[in-house]
Amino acid sequence: MASLWRVLMVVSACVTVAVLLGLFVQPEQASDVPAEPVVPDASKSPALVSGPTRVKVVEVVAAESVRPQESRLRIRLEVANVSKTAKFYYAGWGNPLVGASLKDDLGNRYYSQGGFGQNPEEYRGGSLYPGDKVADTLLFEFPVPAAKVLTLTLPGRDISQPQDLRFKIPKAMWATP
Repeated sequence: MASLWRVLMVVSACVTVAVLLGLFVQPEQASDVPAEPVVPDASKSPALVSGPTRVKVVEVVAAESVRPQESRLRIRLEVANVSKTAKFYYAGWGNPLVGASLKDDLGNRYYSQGGFGQNPEEYRGGSLYPGDKVADTLLFEFPVPAAKVLTLTLPGRDISQPQDLRFKIPKAMWATP
């Protein structure tokens, strides 16, 4: 009986060590980990749909200047209501206080240059009824030359959705030939 007890203790200790080292994961633990959302490439993906909203990156334009701090990156979006029955309020993502954010693969964050009337192409907000679509233009600081990919984050709260929308923007979309 004592030897059976020792065997059980050794097996229990081995299983505990294996779990701690990550060698053995119980199935219910693995399913509790949320999957990382896929961030589509804006140059290949036609649009993202979240609830009644479809968002598409239509164009990325480099507005370079002789002085790098004066260069801008213009991102044009199309925001559409694809619902047949529901309207929603779209606040616009150009406002630097509540709007979109842009980061690169090197960890740099680029600040919005829109809002406060500085960007005449910026959408100012309003209700989108079924079938409506609007254009919105975002202005950001120009990326550093070493950046290869940008990640544009569009807050879901600005389209009445709980999840943020993200697009990867490869350098080929903003680099000048």
